[in-house]
Amino acid sequence: MGTVPVDAITVEVIRAALNAAAERMRITMVKTAYNHIISESLDFGCAIFDPAVQMIAQGIGLPVFQGHLGFPIQATIADRGLEAFREGDVFIHNDPYTGNGNHLNDVAMSSPVFWEGKLTGFVSVKAHWTDVGGPVPSSMQVGSTDFRQEGLRFRSVRLYDRGRLNDEVMRLIAGNIRTESGTLKDVQAMIAVCRAGEAFFREILAKYGRDTVLEATAVYMEQSERRTRAELARIPPGVYR
Repeated sequence: MGTVPVDAITVEVIRAALNAAAERMRITMVKTAYNHIISESLDFGCAIFDPAVQMIAQGIGLPVFQGHLGFPIQATIADRGLEAFREGDVFIHNDPYTGNGNHLNDVAMSSPVFWEGKLTGFVSVKAHWTDVGGPVPSSMQVGSTDFRQEGLRFRSVRLYDRGRLNDEVMRLIAGNIRTESGTLKDVQAMIAVCRAGEAFFREILAKYGRDTVLEATAVYMEQSERRTRAELARIPPGVYR
């Protein structure tokens, strides 16, 4: 934890505000997605992270996504370095071996959040695309022996550079998928989720200040760890089958 003292009420208010921001990201995804697998089946997840890529808030989404939404961010840092993140950037990632953990159809977008010139956190969304190319519609080939046979692989690709869209990436996507019209709308929806998350996070930073927000998140993360350890300690030692 840092050095800025934060009272218990402020900690709880900031925790609730960040969770509300993540929920607003979720609502943005549901309202703007084109494909029903996202808007109706809720095959997506979104979350907010601190500068160390610890999840500090998450929206309700597909449970399998929730625990590893930070992996694409960590993969981008490992691949490019933390200094690669600039205000306005959006990275796209779906490589299953370096930060995705699912098949290629589950595509993540992540963007940094800066406050007063300092990296303060990240927002991330992952959603199922109905097609990413490859030999069969939906990109789910039962007989695949290598993930490269399934379709497009994005490994920490910069989709936005300081707020400017990389049109060549969009052209690459459009030229290699079967569901061009619908999927490109979902791409725009995911970008909107990142931008909404950035804006909601900044609202909280503007109200409470960067140091107070980060200290509050450190406090409730420590509380969560302590309570989890206490519950685990209550389980009698033994072999469980």
